Amino acid sequence: MLTITYDSLSKISAQHGFSLSILPFSKLTLSDSVGKILNAWCLKGYGGEMNYLKRANSDPLQLFPGIKSILVLGASYADRVQGICPSGYGRVARYAWGLDYHDVIPRRIQVMLAEVQTFIGQPFKYRICCDSAPLMEKVLGERAGMGWRGAHSLLLAPGMGSFFFLAEVLCDLEVSGLPPMSHAKEDGCTECHVCERVCPGKALKGRGCLDARRCISYLTVEKKGVFSWQERELIGEWVFGCDLCQEVCPYNQGDMGRDVFPEFRPDQGAGPFLELGRVLTLRSEVEFRAYLGKTALRRVGRERLLRNAAVVAGNMRAYGLLPCMLKTAREDPSPLVRRHVLWALSKLASGCDNSQRKNIKDALVEAHKEGRDGVAEEAGVLLELM
Repeated sequence: MLTITYDSLSKISAQHGFSLSILPFSKLTLSDSVGKILNAWCLKGYGGEMNYLKRANSDPLQLFPGIKSILVLGASYADRVQGICPSGYGRVARYAWGLDYHDVIPRRIQVMLAEVQTFIGQPFKYRICCDSAPLMEKVLGERAGMGWRGAHSLLLAPGMGSFFFLAEVLCDLEVSGLPPMSHAKEDGCTECHVCERVCPGKALKGRGCLDARRCISYLTVEKKGVFSWQERELIGEWVFGCDLCQEVCPYNQGDMGRDVFPEFRPDQGAGPFLELGRVLTLRSEVEFRAYLGKTALRRVGRERLLRNAAVVAGNMRAYGLLPCMLKTAREDPSPLVRRHVLWALSKLASGCDNSQRKNIKDALVEAHKEGRDGVAEEAGVLLELM
């Protein structure tokens, strides 16, 4: 039987920048109540368009036959605070500032596991999961003693807060000498509701329950298609993701960023602020991938990112982008992008001079004649409101 002590494994993990908790074989099977809670959440519609979550209650024993343990790993991305968003830019959630964690974390875990295999003197079988398998990762992290579910629905770990990536290694390696899970059931959010109050969409329903449909992160990352006008206003300055509930969390305060992997630093990827004018000039997926293809923003694709950027430009009254937006309203190949740009232009109109207002109205009139994919209807309504 392949065995390693917890102390040895924890030391190797720490040397590679990971916090470690272990879920032994005896605790691998999740209770039926966990699945029932997930199903009830989905039935309420709280998952929005994320239908894949209905498959997230997979049994680790079925995903990885011969499994003996799950190594639950945490890697901080708690870099420095963003500050005020500059004019003409949109805010990006911290987890997406650098290179895509879907690539970075598994690659670093591979290196760590190679050292583990060298340490025990023989290979073992494993499967790395990092937001890539139908597992209830936060539930597994909680059961392993990594931390507890915060009121903002995210896992809170002592010393890391909630600004960390979660990954699992399903393996046939047995870990001995496990420490007691002292904070596995700790809950420091009982009296604190600051995250619920700060959420613009009031998406947090209490006791860690999230209505994703009201969450800015869900809207800008997961939602496909057209935003309602209410959703557009709700997004504010966030072009990708949202950190508001985490930024106010007491467990996320203090000195941060000391142990962040270099790949997650802002200068490695999109950074904390995305230049809206540059985004709105991307006309193809090739251009989009060349700009952001190594970051987590690639997940939304060109069309949805431009949709988001247009809405933020309107919300932030980015008057300096007026020429760019007029050009995008006429030239972009996507009806989804054009209709959101038209909405953003209408938000700018009241602060423009007569010449600029005429240009905006001309763009709306031209779009109203298009007659397809919702662009004409959007333009018609906006014209009536001018």
